[in-house]
Amino acid sequence: MNRKISAFGALSIALLSIVVVLFQNCSKVEFAKGKTGLNSTGLLCLYGGQEYQEGQIAVEETKDLTRVGTCTGQIVTYDLQLSRQCHNGNMEEMGAAQEVNLRYSGLCSCDGVAHGGTRQQTAIDAFTHSLECSQKVETCDVLTTQSCNNGSWVNQSSQNTNCATTGSCPVSCAGHSDGSQWTVHTDDYRSEADASCSFGGKTKYFDLNVTYQCTSGSASEIQRQEVLDRTTGNCNCDGAIHGATKTENYSQSCTPSCSGKSCIDQKVKTYTCSNGSLSLTSDQLISHNESGWCSCSGHPHGTQWTEITQSGASETYRCAGQLLVYDLQQTKQCNDGSTANIGSSQKINQSHQGECHQICNFENYPSDINNPAAQYLGWSISGSHNCALPGDAQNVRATAEILFDDGGRIYLNGQQSYYEDPNANPGNNFPVSVDATGAIKPDDNIIQIESLNGTHPTSGEPWWITTYRLIIDCNYNLP
Repeated sequence: MNRKISAFGALSIALLSIVVVLFQNCSKVEFAKGKTGLNSTGLLCLYGGQEYQEGQIAVEETKDLTRVGTCTGQIVTYDLQLSRQCHNGNMEEMGAAQEVNLRYSGLCSCDGVAHGGTRQQTAIDAFTHSLECSQKVETCDVLTTQSCNNGSWVNQSSQNTNCATTGSCPVSCAGHSDGSQWTVHTDDYRSEADASCSFGGKTKYFDLNVTYQCTSGSASEIQRQEVLDRTTGNCNCDGAIHGATKTENYSQSCTPSCSGKSCIDQKVKTYTCSNGSLSLTSDQLISHNESGWCSCSGHPHGTQWTEITQSGASETYRCAGQLLVYDLQQTKQCNDGSTANIGSSQKINQSHQGECHQICNFENYPSDINNPAAQYLGWSISGSHNCALPGDAQNVRATAEILFDDGGRIYLNGQQSYYEDPNANPGNNFPVSVDATGAIKPDDNIIQIESLNGTHPTSGEPWWITTYRLIIDCNYNLP
């Protein structure tokens, strides 16, 4: 069965109010039991003259019940609620009854004394203390007045009563009781230099504490202790007191004005002493001293050396076409950094390049041609044509050629000859047989062309030769 429980049951059913019955002395409260009945729909719960459907809840409430609170003197007034639910025709209790709407009145008492009441208590020999000395003791009872505050005792006042003294003090030492100890302090008992300063400057001052004890009127020293009171001054430095300066002269190598010289600077450093530490404050130059002579690009002063001042120079040598190639060497000397030439430059590593070229040209020699106009099969040149060369010519090489008036030419090169047709017709070019004995003869540096004889290879073809020109081309070297 699906049960639905809501506060005070279904909204359509009015809750039953039970008349609150007060029971004195907190008598037990009893609630009436529910009854069962039937209706056309099944079991109903009849309770307090009301009908309740299955699952509906009824709440009984008993108002203004009282009981003792947490302490004697306190009264608690409250309402008591009990909830019941209809189940199978019976109104069943839903747990224990609950106290609600609690109200408190009255205050707690203290050990039978009502709130606000007082009491007094005496503690025997509760207070003991020494008087002039530890041997003389006063003992007292303590009377305490207390008031009740809602269940708790609160002290209001206390006083010593019935005091009594026991014992007596022994003989004192100038105001110090027997057995007591005291310390006598002496300022600046002694001083010494502070060992943390290697060169002095600081001073330590010590105080003296002497502890005495009084024994039957006699004071005796039981402890002596020196105590550092203060340290004054600052540490000095090696060669200077604190706050002063010291100087230090020294020499230092330097960079000379030129290579080859040596250089020494005389300098002075100034230091300031501050609590044992020297700090550099200046570093000044006194003098700059150089000695020696300047060198010249690595050459010491006074030395001489040679240099190639021009490499691969050339000039015409004895003839056009031949060059003299050489390097120019100069002797130099260093004089305190300045380089001077010694004497004139000299030609070294000389060699010759190229060769001399000379052309000898002999023109228009018709008288030398035998049978000039009617020679068909051959011709000849008689006589010598000399081309003179320098007497010391070397490696002479020469070529020669004959030019005829018709434009044809014969090349002479040793004993080799060839005719070239002036019409540039390859078919007309033909070899020429030339008696070339001694044709080009280097003899005593004279190129000599002697008699030449030429023969046409084809019969019946005339050569119309009236004049010729002989060209001798020479190449040679001169030492």
